Amino acid sequence: MAINAANDHNTDADRATLQKEFSQRMEQIDDIAATTNYNGKILLDGRYGTLHTIATSSTSSSSSATPMPDKSPSVILAEQEKCFYDMTRKDDLAVTGSSPYTMPTHAATYTTDSTGNITITSSGVFTLPTSKGTAITITVDASDVVIKGTGDKESEEEIVVTRPNAHLWIDDVRLNNGNHPCIKFTGSGNALMLLGRNLLSDASTKETKAGSFSFPALLDVGEGLTIYNGSSTQEGILYATASSDLMAIAAIGGDNASAHLTIESGTVIAQGYYGAAIGSSQKGSFGDIAINGGRVYALTKAGAAAIGAGSTVGSNTTSAGNISIGKNAIVETFTHGGAGIGTGANSYGVESSAKSITIDSTNVRFFSCYGEAIGSAMGYPSSPHM
Repeated sequence: MAINAANDHNTDADRATLQKEFSQRMEQIDDIAATTNYNGKILLDGRYGTLHTIATSSTSSSSSATPMPDKSPSVILAEQEKCFYDMTRKDDLAVTGSSPYTMPTHAATYTTDSTGNITITSSGVFTLPTSKGTAITITVDASDVVIKGTGDKESEEEIVVTRPNAHLWIDDVRLNNGNHPCIKFTGSGNALMLLGRNLLSDASTKETKAGSFSFPALLDVGEGLTIYNGSSTQEGILYATASSDLMAIAAIGGDNASAHLTIESGTVIAQGYYGAAIGSSQKGSFGDIAINGGRVYALTKAGAAAIGAGSTVGSNTTSAGNISIGKNAIVETFTHGGAGIGTGANSYGVESSAKSITIDSTNVRFFSCYGEAIGSAMGYPSSPHM
């Protein structure tokens, strides 16, 4: 399959078919791992392995291992997915910090064109339309804008920030898209502040599946984005999930190798499938990722790194830049095939890569079924430098 898929004569449709066959074979392997037993004890599903909590820095390195519970990795991943979702409903999370920017309180001005698309033309507060209807684009052409959602109601708007060095606050925003990013930034120097509970989710359309998609991430960070908690009194939450069956995009990140993402505070929960939860999609590269503070929980289901590079497809390589976790950060990752932090799995003999990985926090926990907790996905020697 690897040799066949690498052939340049294959079309995207051919590779999508091969990807489907690869997924079916992976399911067969998982089934074998879940059922092979000796005297009733399951032998190949990883339940007798260890869960590693690892901390490294320039001056010290330590590792501790805890026996895994007597459960299969698929059960553990399902439990963690529910645990992460339940966390989005909590009201008592300790505040991890706040942003250095002043949030506007007055109403923003905006225009509406004949198709219903909206352009915000001045700084201020804007509330999303309450009617679902046809999906529209909301263009933010201002430096400081607060976008308020409508409670638990999900909408299909695409928010596009056209200015670099923009400051965007999202407050209880819930966007569900499949054919374009939920939020897209342009240029570098941008900041995203989290207020309340925010959801970015995929609509699981054909466009985003099996390596055939026109956008790289639900939250496209552009060339550079920093995420902060938006309040000094309440913890803001961002839950980005691109984990429906065969999703190939990243939840948070993009396919720009020179882009960078920094998380300073707030609670960020991200889930991916073939694309990284935080990092690159299944068809590209992403730059540096620095988690300096806040809480970050990342999970992937099928070969991508939780934080780092997506899995590969066809002749496309995937990669991530330098990945660092600061001493004030709390980070947990759970993956199936990909590294917890590092590279994605190879579908057709094409390797995924990442640069250096530096971890200074002791509040970290990484789990990978078939891959390394920190480093490489299944089938590879470690390629990142730690």
